Amino acid sequence: MRRAVESAAKSQSDWAAQLPATRAKSLLCWRKALIKEGDSIAKTLSRENGKPLHEAWLHELAPLCDTLTWLAHEAPKLLADQAIPLRWMKQYRSVINSKPRGQCAIISPYNFPMLIPFADAAAALIAGCSVIIKPSEHTPLTALAVAELAHASGI
Repeated sequence: MRRAVESAAKSQSDWAAQLPATRAKSLLCWRKALIKEGDSIAKTLSRENGKPLHEAWLHELAPLCDTLTWLAHEAPKLLADQAIPLRWMKQYRSVINSKPRGQCAIISPYNFPMLIPFADAAAALIAGCSVIIKPSEHTPLTALAVAELAHASGI
């Protein structure tokens, strides 16, 4: 676990330096890889936690892909600097600047080993944070397969 934290800390500044639009492209590449390898991942998930294949697709893989798509399309707008209109003291200006906060740690449950940790990870990643996921001891291969696809997609 220590090596994972050190690795995330090392890659944090490079990931945070990328523009949200660039990070969004990586999320869309990850989504494409998940769809391409979906049958294999669904089988792994089914073997590990007992979900039928159609539930692995319907309750985990498809919603994760939808989340990645939404984040990739909306995050560049959401993370852009936003001026806040002031009711009082109109001579001042207030702006929200979104900046990455650093590393995030996610502990994954066994019952939704793909959707819960990786949807949260995608939100942190699009914001520019590095992520460490501790998968359930019952579903480590599912987490590993999804994480490898993320890494291969530039994340």
